[in-house]
Amino acid sequence: NFIEDEIIIAKSIIDEDDTYDLSIDEICKRSFISKQTLFNKFKKAYNITPHQYILRKKIIVSCDMLLNQNLSIAKIAETLKFTDEYAFSHAFKKQLGITPSKYRKNRQI
Repeated sequence: NFIEDEIIIAKSIIDEDDTYDLSIDEICKRSFISKQTLFNKFKKAYNITPHQYILRKKIIVSCDMLLNQNLSIAKIAETLKFTDEYAFSHAFKKQLGITPSKYRKNRQI
């Protein structure tokens, strides 16, 4: 399954971003492709939309933060650039089927 260079570049831009504030417009600008091309080819290559990929990355990072940092859920939401802690909690629960606070509590020894 051939993945075009521009899509590999777009994915690496997302993977290497540690600001959690990367927009689709910025990804397109830095990988020299249109939004339509990004969405179509990214979905075809990785079976997930760029938005879903970015969200999944944030959720993975948040799991680590919940377990290894003594930050409030609101602070984690702010760090990962969610609009607020409720948006973060909703996205987290939608992805993992559990709230961030229950995730943290269930994994503490």
